[in-house]
Amino acid sequence: MDLLTWQLAALLALLAAGGWLVIGHLRLLSGPELPHIILSDMADKYGPIFRVRLGVHSALIMSSWEIAKECFTINDLIFCDRPRTTAIKHMSYDFAMFGLGKYGPYWREASQDFRARSLLPIRND
Repeated sequence: MDLLTWQLAALLALLAAGGWLVIGHLRLLSGPELPHIILSDMADKYGPIFRVRLGVHSALIMSSWEIAKECFTINDLIFCDRPRTTAIKHMSYDFAMFGLGKYGPYWREASQDFRARSLLPIRND
């Protein structure tokens, strides 16, 4: 699938029924059964890809390893970014901080620099 198809699939994926207005599907996941069993039953009902609302956020559920492999190998650039909110924008100096920045060349360079500096043995100079 190409980039546009995956974006449309994520937006138009079937929204599972039973979600409440504010808490979404959290009440379904807090029952006596384990959450992975509940999500497996929902996958049998709605198909291998569907959406649930966790509070006010929407989550895309993929229950097929073929779909997950395609998402994270072929279309990884769509799924690697972080949510953009006004609070994070102001706290991270317009997404310039390593942990909150958007994915791109700057983030890759900052990540490599962070790993190189933090994983080096401490020297007593």
